[in-house]
Amino acid sequence: MQNSNVENLPPHIIRLVYKEVTTLTTDPPDGIKVFPNEEDLTDLQVTIEGPGDLSWGRTLDLKQGSQTWLPWT
Repeated sequence: MQNSNVENLPPHIIRLVYKEVTTLTTDPPDGIKVFPNEEDLTDLQVTIEGPGDLSWGRTLDLKQGSQTWLPWT
């Protein structure tokens, strides 16, 4: 995992995040798609589908790749 923020996290947090990301990837809630970066577990892309009448359209694409995204680290 080069260029990864994971190396700065305690092992139990890495396991917890890996489990949650795996669950979100394999069995996501309706309307949500998660695309993890296999090289860096803290780098996520998420697509959220909403109703078609929203001012920003039907989908919202988010990208998360910050060292401070976990509140408990």
